[in-house]
Amino acid sequence: MARTRPLLHHDLGVDLYAPTETFASFRLVWRDPFTGTRPNRRYADRATAEAAYEQTVAYVRGAASVATTGGRRSGPPTVDDLFAAVQERWRLKGRKDRYIEKRAGVYRTWIAPTCGSLTVLDWGSTDEHCLRVLAAARTAGRADATVQNIGALLRLLVSTAWARKMLPTTTDPMRGVEYVAGRKADDEAAVYVPPSARPTTEMVRALADAFDARGDEDGRSWLGLMVRVAAFGGLRLGELTALRVSSYDTERNALVVSEAWGHSKAAGAKRQTPKNGRRRTVLLPGSVAEAMAKRVAEVDADHGADGLLFPGPKGATHPFTEGELRRVFERAARSAGWACGPAGRTPKGQVRKGRPVIPWRNLRHHAAVWLHDTAGYDWADVSRTLGHHSVAFTQARYVRPSADAEERNLTAMKSL
Repeated sequence: MARTRPLLHHDLGVDLYAPTETFASFRLVWRDPFTGTRPNRRYADRATAEAAYEQTVAYVRGAASVATTGGRRSGPPTVDDLFAAVQERWRLKGRKDRYIEKRAGVYRTWIAPTCGSLTVLDWGSTDEHCLRVLAAARTAGRADATVQNIGALLRLLVSTAWARKMLPTTTDPMRGVEYVAGRKADDEAAVYVPPSARPTTEMVRALADAFDARGDEDGRSWLGLMVRVAAFGGLRLGELTALRVSSYDTERNALVVSEAWGHSKAAGAKRQTPKNGRRRTVLLPGSVAEAMAKRVAEVDADHGADGLLFPGPKGATHPFTEGELRRVFERAARSAGWACGPAGRTPKGQVRKGRPVIPWRNLRHHAAVWLHDTAGYDWADVSRTLGHHSVAFTQARYVRPSADAEERNLTAMKSL
């Protein structure tokens, strides 16, 4: 099979490849003279790819003339070096592995392709590079929260460059670059979640039934209970899968949420405190509490107080990973009639069925509204049940005045 010829080639070893049947994006490949690594960057459009090619040629030409000592970089620091310094600071501050990995993914996907190989001084000399990064995310249709994440990370890079004297404080590549306001508590954007992004109670019940059917097939009759606890109790996935026999309060038929699984490539599954570090008690509807009490008794008899109530497919002591649950969820959601996106193909050409438009995590949004509208909780109680940082955050997410609110309020005020 003939090798694919590059669209652009430079004798310094920089190659730009056009999209193929296997790779849908432009690929820029070169060998870093400092580290010896062979980066592989991807770009959605030709103009951006060719601009990155020219920048990379200039970088490699300059880097090739700089001597190296012991295999360590001795040239001017690049934005990649700057981000490495940020990661090291996170580790020194004790940030969780998952926290670092998620932000490293944002950096690799959005910032590195445009800015990674630039020297910090070149990057900081203009706002053009940061504008391109955010424009690429918006053009790709990414949500405001994602654009916000990217912008916040760019701003952090600028602050770190100033602190380490890599950039003069009079130089700011983010000056005038707009992105969504800084992140709020709970690692989410405090924006209203519309009903279209929340499953209805009928959808939840259909999903739970589909999980039940899957559980009957493979001997996990409790699978549907996971859906009901998530959708009516509002537990996050890490909290749900960390539940043990000892997490159940038999006197009140309630769950005591005091820990959650954190998953990272570096450390695997690790128990940690829930987000915001909040220990809370979650009451369950009568029918769900009854099924939970039965499940607790089963696990207690087999594994004792530390037995996991919802173990993953690898065994009774192994929690569900996000990927393992996603595979069950997507199949069950399709069976339950949930709306799904269009089918596609994997990089290897395999057909991939469309994924549900509403993801698993949005069961938590259903819980918030159901607790208020159906169970009669006030918003302060909803906030405590969900483990939110503040009631204001909860209301910003789930309360929007109706179109006739002003007229209704005017009528009410006239009667007083």
